[in-house]
Amino acid sequence: MFVFSFRVETAHGIVHAEQGSLKDLNLKEGPVSVRTGSYSYTGPDGKKYTVNWTADEKGFHAQGEHLPTPPPIPEAIKKSLALPRVPEHLQAGPLGEGELPHAVELHKPLSGGLLGGEKMSHYGGYGEEKIAVRQPAPVAYGY
Repeated sequence: MFVFSFRVETAHGIVHAEQGSLKDLNLKEGPVSVRTGSYSYTGPDGKKYTVNWTADEKGFHAQGEHLPTPPPIPEAIKKSLALPRVPEHLQAGPLGEGELPHAVELHKPLSGGLLGGEKMSHYGGYGEEKIAVRQPAPVAYGY
């Protein structure tokens, strides 16, 4: 079921066609708009170029013979992506003496370290700097 559909052609030969509908994904915000369409034009080289596109809950996707495509993923990378991942809580490394087995993470400290925390670049990915604050273990004194 289409909510709208149109096709326009200019005197210069540019063609734009689009169709839209609503898709119910059972979200509390309501249905999402789904659109498909195409446009074509004649380039400076005299060739006709056409782009077919879709816009939905997964984003905007355009296809055309003249549009660049990503290179294939190398086989070694594909194999590494298929390997099981180590849970993040096990990636922190060995603990020092007198530390509990968990770290409290704080994003972007005010100035310098916080509570004796050490700066750890690239801890968590995407270049976001985090602080790992390790809490000292309780000390038991025997009498």
